[in-house]
Parts: sequence; C-alpha cells; structure tokens
Amino acid sequence: MFVVLILLFSDKYSNNLNSPIPFLNQTVSKINFITYNWQFRFFLSKFHFNRLQTINFRF
Repeated sequence: MFVVLILLFSDKYSNNLNSPIPFLNQTVSKINFITYNWQFRFFLSKFHFNRLQTINFRF
C-alpha cells in the first residue's frame, strides 16, 4: 500500500522537478526526500512491530 503511494507521489511530483527556478527545484526535491524517508521509516517500523507482536504472541 505505502509503496504504491510512494510511486504515485513520485510520478506526480516528478513534473515539478523540471521547473525553471533551481531554488524551487531544490526545495521540492528536499521536501520529497524527507517525506519519502518518513513514509519508508513508518512502513518499516509498522512491519517490524507487527513481526514482534506475532513472535510475542506465539511464544
């Protein structure tokens, strides 16, 4: 689910990276990088937490 969202957002914001203003280009890329990192970390932590929960529940 999150991977599909990230791919959609990357396709959506890739057009903004071709803007004529380099400063705007930099800021957009930085914002995208931060949001991708946050989403990826959230996804990983969720997955890890679910794994830990199942292991604790089994034992």
